[in-house]
Amino acid sequence: THTHTQMEKENGLKSTFIRGVTMYNKVSVPVLGIVQNMSHYVCPNCQHVSHVFGEGGAARLAQELGLECLGDIPLTQSIRELSDAGKPVVVSQPDGPEAQAYLRLAESVLAKLPEKTDEFG
Repeated sequence: THTHTQMEKENGLKSTFIRGVTMYNKVSVPVLGIVQNMSHYVCPNCQHVSHVFGEGGAARLAQELGLECLGDIPLTQSIRELSDAGKPVVVSQPDGPEAQAYLRLAESVLAKLPEKTDEFG
């Protein structure tokens, strides 16, 4: 279920996203889809998953706007630490779940590119 505050946050994000899509459309930049960054938090000790920013907001927005939700990137301490150290998680821990999330996202983006090739020309 959604609380009133969650719905207000989603409406604010939706408004911001719609403004962005409108701007990109005006300058002929195709929008491939939506990425839900920090989709969930994974406790580094027990691996418990918590949706601290709500769950499924990007997927709902994508569906409403006729776009695809391209992927979910978790909020984890290892992504932050490795990024701060200049060591991308896909290089330093390629078999880990965080790297796999980025690789799934990259595959989703790559799969969308042939559909949009004409828009780039």
